[in-house]
Amino acid sequence: MKQIRLSLFFALCLVCSSTGYAQAASSATSSSSAAPAAGGTRIGDITELRGIRTNQLVGVGILTGLDGKGDGSRSVPIRSSLAIMLGHFGIEVDAQDAAGKNSALVLVTADVPPFASPGDRIDITISALFDAKNVKGGVLLQTPLKSAGGDVYAVAQGKVERSGESSTVGEIIGGAVMENRVHSDVEGEGGFTLLLDRPNYRVAYLIREAIANAYPDLSVSAGDASSVSVTLGEEGDLVRLIGEIQQLRIDLPRPSKVVIDEASGIVVMGGNVQIAPVTVTYRGATIEVGPPGWNSGNTNGFSIDETVSVQKFFEVLQSSGIATDDIIDILKVIDRAGALYGSLEMM
Repeated sequence: MKQIRLSLFFALCLVCSSTGYAQAASSATSSSSAAPAAGGTRIGDITELRGIRTNQLVGVGILTGLDGKGDGSRSVPIRSSLAIMLGHFGIEVDAQDAAGKNSALVLVTADVPPFASPGDRIDITISALFDAKNVKGGVLLQTPLKSAGGDVYAVAQGKVERSGESSTVGEIIGGAVMENRVHSDVEGEGGFTLLLDRPNYRVAYLIREAIANAYPDLSVSAGDASSVSVTLGEEGDLVRLIGEIQQLRIDLPRPSKVVIDEASGIVVMGGNVQIAPVTVTYRGATIEVGPPGWNSGNTNGFSIDETVSVQKFFEVLQSSGIATDDIIDILKVIDRAGALYGSLEMM
């Protein structure tokens, strides 16, 4: 059986000090600031505000200066586009006479970050639509970039300085200028909502309690595992309030998951994933997990007293000379038997 390199063990434990939640002076509208707890994880690091998101823009433009690597003289779309473009400058050219070997029609895409304002520059990606062989070094002519609703939010132009994994895909860093602002609305019905990066009922509850303890005058609710809503009692400084809430800290529960990449032999495990009392027979050897004296009489193998963590189980088996890929197979069987206190995810 093939040997896989030693696993990398990562204890995905968040070491949090035992601290209380920050207490606000009186309410969300008071002038004092809430002091975040010293330990734990910041709420702002594990949540996002509803309404604050990346937006996508797209456009179709002409790339020139491709030194014979464009769409080609037989390409009707590029010849028609060149004739129309030249017509805007008062140059009348029949589409049949517009040679396209140095030019190409390209798709231009961009992701607009939240709060991008007019005048800000954003990166763009260029990809050939037809027969162009290489877009690197080409110059993109002024191209409007539109949202899904058809409104123009940015204008792109510039030289393709670098190509991607394919020669027909390239990038222009800062190649588009924002012309209109993409509005982000965080308020809704007198408050705002925090969206958890990873939905979890326990974490949603902890966030709700932290905010409620720090701001007793606010109405805070966790509708499900993915969101926590905050309703303002009186009109106040929303920016300050959101900033203070994002600084509050909670003690995250340790993950109960084991992730295995069989191709590389990497095993990532949460620090509190346990194995229940179980007996495994493997190639003539018996492996027992259980309290002292449990299922005694194992003379052809070894016993691991008491319920152990997956990390300890790995260490014991590896020190006994069992290969990593074999330990992974044993873990799979233990999981199927229902003796793994957590989830097993194979990549």
